[in-house]
Amino acid sequence: ISNDDTNQLLLIDTNSSPASVEQIQNARDWQWSDDHKQLLVASEFELTVLHFDGDRRQELLLRLSSPFSDTAWDTEEKHAFLVTENSLRLVERDERDRRNIIEFVQNKKGLHILYLTKSGETLYILADSDENNLEKELIKINLR
Repeated sequence: ISNDDTNQLLLIDTNSSPASVEQIQNARDWQWSDDHKQLLVASEFELTVLHFDGDRRQELLLRLSSPFSDTAWDTEEKHAFLVTENSLRLVERDERDRRNIIEFVQNKKGLHILYLTKSGETLYILADSDENNLEKELIKINLR
């Protein structure tokens, strides 16, 4: 259950007896993995994965000093996408000591992630195409 006004997310585990409730603060955006064992949670400055596959842990993917807005998650390839003020970035999820962060789109205002195909092959984003923010540009990014 999510509350967009307060950015709170309530996770209710109905498989336990009695049902357990966990409250997550500052959850501006969130997305379950296909198997529902992982949850990507985006706050204003952090991107975190919560694991529910037995060892119940948190994995901090990224912490930025400037806020980001939209997120998308390719659970198959373990990539997360996020929009900062003027760029679209990809964060690789792997077990190495450093995360690779790639800027796909730079110096574009008004970026919004529209859709990541189920196969993870194509990402559609929207951007302002003029200085007055009156016209939009649809950008298709082939990822594979």
